[in-house]
Amino acid sequence: MVATSINYFYKNVHDQNSVDDILYGYDVLFENEYLFTASSCLGVQYQSIPNDAMVFQQLIWRIKPDLIIDLGTNVGGSAVFFASIMPFYSDVGIVLTIDRESFTMDWVPDRRTLCKDCVNATDNKLWKKYVHFIQGSTNDVSVLAEVKKYAANGRTVFISHDAAHDCDSVYEDLINYTEFFSINSYMVVQDTKLDRMKIPSRGPLAVVRKFLDY
Repeated sequence: MVATSINYFYKNVHDQNSVDDILYGYDVLFENEYLFTASSCLGVQYQSIPNDAMVFQQLIWRIKPDLIIDLGTNVGGSAVFFASIMPFYSDVGIVLTIDRESFTMDWVPDRRTLCKDCVNATDNKLWKKYVHFIQGSTNDVSVLAEVKKYAANGRTVFISHDAAHDCDSVYEDLINYTEFFSINSYMVVQDTKLDRMKIPSRGPLAVVRKFLDY
């Protein structure tokens, strides 16, 4: 069935349009139509492409981190998603999620939010058991000091960056949070597609390349 689908794709689609055009078109629709606000995890708005979520769970299951640092909380969907994986391998893991705004404040205007039945993150038992929220800028001295306390007890630390996407903020985050990153783990920078769509050469992808050179 899979082979048949692939053959159909290449015969009927690939000849007229490149795979890149199709994927890019999907990304444009996903962003411009606010489709990311339709996604949810266990009732909490989770602004991520489903494919990304699948890859995240694969990485987390592979290394089984006891500390996940989630930069960019918004309304808490990503933290709940990470916490939903932890019970399968740990009873004492922690999802440390950080945002300058309260997780009760959605940066997306209500009129653009497509998940009308989403609930507050605190309504989820996983939030209460696994999630610790820190309100403040990811690079505040006081925030970094608190993160350091948690990281000191973490054997395997996984980091997800989905905070401010401008070049300077992302680079500062990567430099500062490298201290907490553990060997044989992952530090994932999200929304690198924005370099192509909205902020050429000044977005997360440009920062990742600069950071790797560093």
